[in-house]
Amino acid sequence: MKKKKLNRGSALVFSLVVLFIGVVAALGIASTAIISKKMSSETGKSTQAFQTADSGAEIILKKIKDAGSLDKISSLGCVSEVASGDIGTGSVKKYEVTFFGEEGSLGCEDDVSEIIRINSVGSYAGTARAVNMAVAGSSCTSVSCGDTCKYNENEYETIKIGNQCWFAENL
Repeated sequence: MKKKKLNRGSALVFSLVVLFIGVVAALGIASTAIISKKMSSETGKSTQAFQTADSGAEIILKKIKDAGSLDKISSLGCVSEVASGDIGTGSVKKYEVTFFGEEGSLGCEDDVSEIIRINSVGSYAGTARAVNMAVAGSSCTSVSCGDTCKYNENEYETIKIGNQCWFAENL
């Protein structure tokens, strides 16, 4: 009987192929982890920017609520046609709010009662997000809850939530 000669070269090639497959798999897993971490970081920045824009809008809405109907928009912190500020510590989170009326954007010397919409832009770590919301204008201030209110040439139902009057539907 003939003995089979062991081919040592094929065992070396097989080992190299297995090693190559292992290295490719490890690199794939590592690159996926790096991409996931980067995406998570970007999502966090986007969320922070959105929350900053929302907080800026809330600050301005509170100022609008507290302002008298004769106050100028400049009393809301409007400088160079926008109101702006920092959220939190330092100046990492910033917001800018632009005011709009029936005819378009409003300036700092316009009356607060003319505001029907605000646009708040928040920025955080180089990422910016915007929030655009309606503000009940002078045509809705005398409306009783349960009545309709005309806004942007449309009529909307109003409802009472807590002790405040709100639009019953999204604009």
